[in-house]
Amino acid sequence: MTKRFLSAVLLTLAVCPFNAAEIFTGYDIDAIVAKMSLEQKARLLVGSEGKNDGLSHIVPGAAGWTYEIPALGIPSINLADGPVGVRINPVPSHDVKTEYDSQGLPMTSSSSSNIQDDGSRSFCTCFPSTTALAATWDVNAAALQGKCMADEAKAYGVDIVLAPGINIMRNPLCGRNFEYFSEDPMLTGKLAAHLIRAIQKNEIGTSLKHFVANNQQTGKKVNDARITQRALREIYLKGFEICVKEADPWTVMGSYNKIAGQFTQTSMELMQRLLRDEWGYNGLVLTDWTVRRPTVDLINARCSLIMPGDEEIVNEIIEAVNNGKLSMEAVDACVKDVLGIVAKSITAKGWQASRPNLEYNAEASRKIATEAMVLLKNDKQSLPLKQGAKIALFGVTAYKSIAGGTGSSNVNKPYITDISTGLENAGYPINRRLAEIYKKYADFRTAIDDKFPDCPDWQKISYHRTVAPEMDLTGKEALISEELEKSDVAVVVLGRGSGETSDRSIENDFNLTAEELSMINKVGAACRKQDKKMIVVMNVCGMMETNSWKWNADGILMAWFPGQECGDAVADVISGKVCPSGRLPMTFPIKYSDIPSSKNYPYVGQTEGKNFDFTNYEEDIWVGYRYFSTAKRGVSFPFGFGLSYTEFSYSKPKISKSGDKYVIATTIKNTGNVAGSEVVQLYVKAPVDASIAVKPESELKAFAKTKLLAPGESETVRLSFSERDIASFDEAASAWSTAKGTYIVQLRKSADPKSSICASSFNINKRKQWTVENILAPVEPVNVMKCDSVQEYPKNKIRDLALIYQGGARRIDWTEEQLLPYVTHQFADRHREWLFDGFLFLDFDDGMGHTFIPRYGMLNARKQEWTWYLDRLFEQGKSLDALDKCIGNMIDSIGNPGFKHKVVLSIPTPIAGQTDWGELGGRKLIFDNYGDRSAAAVWFIDQLVARFNAAGYKNIELSGLYWVDEDICHTKDLVKHIAPAVHAKGLEFIWIPYYKARGYDRWKELGFDFAYYQPNHFFDKSIPDSRLDDACEEALSLGLAMEFECDSKALFNADDSSYSRMKAYIDAFRRHNVFASSSIAYYTGSKALIDMVKNPSAENQAIMDELAKLIVDRRKNKNLDVK
Repeated sequence: MTKRFLSAVLLTLAVCPFNAAEIFTGYDIDAIVAKMSLEQKARLLVGSEGKNDGLSHIVPGAAGWTYEIPALGIPSINLADGPVGVRINPVPSHDVKTEYDSQGLPMTSSSSSNIQDDGSRSFCTCFPSTTALAATWDVNAAALQGKCMADEAKAYGVDIVLAPGINIMRNPLCGRNFEYFSEDPMLTGKLAAHLIRAIQKNEIGTSLKHFVANNQQTGKKVNDARITQRALREIYLKGFEICVKEADPWTVMGSYNKIAGQFTQTSMELMQRLLRDEWGYNGLVLTDWTVRRPTVDLINARCSLIMPGDEEIVNEIIEAVNNGKLSMEAVDACVKDVLGIVAKSITAKGWQASRPNLEYNAEASRKIATEAMVLLKNDKQSLPLKQGAKIALFGVTAYKSIAGGTGSSNVNKPYITDISTGLENAGYPINRRLAEIYKKYADFRTAIDDKFPDCPDWQKISYHRTVAPEMDLTGKEALISEELEKSDVAVVVLGRGSGETSDRSIENDFNLTAEELSMINKVGAACRKQDKKMIVVMNVCGMMETNSWKWNADGILMAWFPGQECGDAVADVISGKVCPSGRLPMTFPIKYSDIPSSKNYPYVGQTEGKNFDFTNYEEDIWVGYRYFSTAKRGVSFPFGFGLSYTEFSYSKPKISKSGDKYVIATTIKNTGNVAGSEVVQLYVKAPVDASIAVKPESELKAFAKTKLLAPGESETVRLSFSERDIASFDEAASAWSTAKGTYIVQLRKSADPKSSICASSFNINKRKQWTVENILAPVEPVNVMKCDSVQEYPKNKIRDLALIYQGGARRIDWTEEQLLPYVTHQFADRHREWLFDGFLFLDFDDGMGHTFIPRYGMLNARKQEWTWYLDRLFEQGKSLDALDKCIGNMIDSIGNPGFKHKVVLSIPTPIAGQTDWGELGGRKLIFDNYGDRSAAAVWFIDQLVARFNAAGYKNIELSGLYWVDEDICHTKDLVKHIAPAVHAKGLEFIWIPYYKARGYDRWKELGFDFAYYQPNHFFDKSIPDSRLDDACEEALSLGLAMEFECDSKALFNADDSSYSRMKAYIDAFRRHNVFASSSIAYYTGSKALIDMVKNPSAENQAIMDELAKLIVDRRKNKNLDVK
């Protein structure tokens, strides 16, 4: 590891005695430059050791210092890290040696062992992560944090805080995402601009970073980010443009990576022609730390301050000027940039140390943290918890909570309030036994994971605070149940760290670990048995996979990295002291591979090649919600989503034009019972214009957060945007362009179009353009993905497929009379309509002890049982024959349906390891290889198709074959061998996996042509209705059709009736557009529709009429036609 050493003398709350009048003021920069020697100029452009001599002062732990020139009154100034608080060393006054590693992180050790500590330590407030700040959607919260950070920087003598970081969250695996705001550049830019203005209003400088496209940590020092000019302008540069134009940061920090084949810090196109010439920036550009770029190229690009500095760089500047490779004009321009910042610094104004108001700032941090928390789920008002509720608190992170990430954002804070402590502070008794177990486990993990056991105590809660992996609860069901019985509610805390030294991984990071998933499953199951609620708190860095487990939780609270006040802030929201008002600043996908950039992102540990040396941003502008909304792809939680403990109403929006601005006004009223704040999100949908590239379904163009509204209180919110704000970048014309036509303005609850509350529109009658210089094109063409096709649920030849459980001896015979309720439906007004157009005949066993799929406790079906199944299927007067005759009779009665009914027949599973199946061609088959197993399946397929063809049915046709095993754990490779035999018969190969079955998300890879997805909601009343929403969204994402489920318990008058759960399916399928766009399979138990006919109560007739009407209407829907 490369290290740099500096000697320093700490001055805790020291006073600078230098006469401020003698210090350079900045009004005579040209005169000062004229007096400077070449060496002085060169040294001013290179970071240096700080000075502590009266003219200047050193802040120990600062990231770097500029060079002091006492003869000219030019002090050294202090630059400190600071994305979520000022990062300096909180040590008492004594000599220290500050050691910097290759990441620029200070590691301090005392030079003497016996130092008298007077208790004065320069601790700083650790605010919530930048991502959490973005989740507030509140510019006032950003301003409050900026004010507090400036207060501490000024008190401790820090001149410039190296913040904010505003890179776009292109991919959730970026290890530094927690330091960034959002996937959306407008939300990013506006919040960052308010943070910058608040800090600089208090005379402290900022550093806007990392300019630009620092979207991965792996290979970041060499990576060429290959981005189209449109995506670069619309997504990755837009936030920087907003900040530069609206906040004028004192400094801008270049990133390590390349853009358009050039390192950003040496790119004339980026640093001069875009930043300065086009955007009008006139501040200081500085390098990021430790990585060297060609010195001459840096100066020529007016990257004026090279950090952290090295004597060799000074010599290179002097030599380059002397040999003519670098002009004095270029050097002078950079010198003036540095002097301009020095002149504005608190050091140049005669800084004097003071004490910051740490108590006020801590309260501010707590307030911001509560505003940032996003209530993702709250079934049956599980939150807030009743005061004094006894909590069974699970998860090691509850007892050792995570305030923030590691690296340059790691603030040296005085304390961290753990979640367990915060809940107890709020009056919630914590289960003692669980607390003791988890605290001991946390201590144990700290002891074995701590790589710096001898570091100072303050480093143990900052640089060297470990994140403990979750405890394994395997076999601890009794413990969970026992302790839950003593409690009123379970709270499960998930933890996930992150830092700038590495990206994240998919497994055990983005996805839950096996221990975490086990904990949620075991605690959730125990809660259901005891009829108690389980709340999940996510004390995590950012986006994680939630779709596979969220159904298990009654409530989910995203707490992010909430800063030092972590536990108290979580308790404020859980208790209802604060009504949650946070909204997601990014989209939570169903799975990682749904994210377009997942195809072009490095893996942890990669050291070369594609995605390391270069990354193709093939997703183009389709980042986050822009992709998911446009592609109509399901998500776990959409961008902008967040629940509240109260409700709000919106008045009809009014649009007016003021200059080049459109202003939208709406009145927000708190219609609920508790005080709360509402986030108003404005999305604009542009008209289609063939001359302009495809635009997203809509884009966020303005937002606002109301004040805290008491019940019944209202506030009028005004949102504005300009025509330039709604323009797209036209690469061919190198211009921002607006299409002419009607623009739809929607106020929504999230980026999901279905969350629209109210809308209005305006017209642009003439296309407008704003031409800019044609720069920053990628060095190689980027093969961008297309997002102009709308994603829908899949369709096949069968619109509505009824499942008929027919094979087992225990089943009904399926005569014409029994099949009639499935072939037609008689409505309450006595008229009859055709119902299902397809029928799947299936079963899992023969009803006599032999199974057709892998099952424990049953004998494997042999060739003779397979033959028995065939005989039963083709028996006269039953099953297929009865169906054919029933349809024929109905044609005579109500007329031709206009289509031929289709059937799908099942293939038994050749079960691995079976030795007694039987013979084929005189040879005994042994199912220990794919050859024999496939041979048995092919034999059955041949028999099935031959018998069907020989039957000569008039009204039904064979459409497909069905794989009965609903989980391919034991048959995934076998399926691939059998699929060709199905296709050889001209049939579809169909599958219906159960919820989260193994292989469900890879059904196409397995060889199936069509698959339906089981929600498995109807049968277990402990599963919330939200399971249906989750399943619908996931099916849409995976290209699965849906299965509708009910059985005879759906009868209104049945024992333990599940009538309402059948209704929930109808409601969910309507919400998710399933009825309008998807083929559907219908599981109705053994004979639910028959029982409905036999029990014709008003309620039963009503719900069957509703379902039948939907099916009848689906036949008229041309969108469901398969060509």
